[in-house]
Amino acid sequence: MNLLSAFAAVGLVAVGCEQRDIDGPGFLGAQVQKRMTGTWGNGSNGVLALRSDGSFSSSWTNWQAKPPAVWRYEGAWQLTNGICYTTIAKADALNTTNVETVGSRDAWRLIRVNERKLAWEFDGRTNHLDRLP
Repeated sequence: MNLLSAFAAVGLVAVGCEQRDIDGPGFLGAQVQKRMTGTWGNGSNGVLALRSDGSFSSSWTNWQAKPPAVWRYEGAWQLTNGICYTTIAKADALNTTNVETVGSRDAWRLIRVNERKLAWEFDGRTNHLDRLP
């Protein structure tokens, strides 16, 4: 299961987002990347940590599966022209064999990032996470 499909599989909700949260006069890519840095989550389904050094880690749980399926990923992320690229360096899964392979790369289009929300489009779906404390 690729990283962004895992996001969708755990029940991320589609949201209507406005482009102004990532663009505007003087709003540069480095500022957007800085705004993306932090820990994001979706209730008890998962957590994504985007670090300022370009690394990330995530853990996602599908509570609908019996027993619950869990995916954990680590790797690198980079934002280029509104596209966030993730590259998997470490992948682990529990209660499923559907896991993204090490070395795989995903690309998702950033829609919104502000102090509270991170939203992106991947594979025709809009997904979002909330910033965690």
